[in-house]
Amino acid sequence: MLTSQIIKQAALDCGADLVGIGDIRHFAGTSPLHDPLQILPTAQSIVGLAMRIPRGLSQVMQSGTQSYLFSYLSTKVISEELTVLLLLKLCRLIEDAGYEACPQRSCPNIRSRDDDGTNPEVSESSSLAHAVPVAPGKPAPDVLIDFAQSAVICGLGSIGWYGQVLTPAFGPYQRLAYIITNAPLESDEPLDRKSVV
Repeated sequence: MLTSQIIKQAALDCGADLVGIGDIRHFAGTSPLHDPLQILPTAQSIVGLAMRIPRGLSQVMQSGTQSYLFSYLSTKVISEELTVLLLLKLCRLIEDAGYEACPQRSCPNIRSRDDDGTNPEVSESSSLAHAVPVAPGKPAPDVLIDFAQSAVICGLGSIGWYGQVLTPAFGPYQRLAYIITNAPLESDEPLDRKSVV
């Protein structure tokens, strides 16, 4: 039987630094453009994963000695390579147990119509402002979950004053990814701001 503990241990074994599981009901009232239930209507849980960014990369960025390594290693390699493998391995584990698993990774070059598009990590953004719904009453694709809201719901961290996710272990230095699943998993308590001070 698939349990939260099995998923958490597998995630850590596959390279995650933090793992939390949220109850999908905490997304009640979320805009359809960001609602995980619009992605997987049978979802019951969301698995949150964090991969830390080495502190040394931030220090050399702040000192002005190296800027390329921070964006390359902390953004590209973690988000586009390591996280993708982690997500696919965990999705296989969940689906092998008979459930659905929909991976969600950061897509900083895509913004939804209610996003202000000020992401400093990308020079160009593809807007979904002109996307067409797949059916009447459906939100226009693609539905993009709110990564900060999801981190709080999964108990990974809280939202800092500048809108970034802060975790007790790594502060703002991590990359996030999620799996939306219909597996009925035991969830962690959402984290509030006071937990990260």
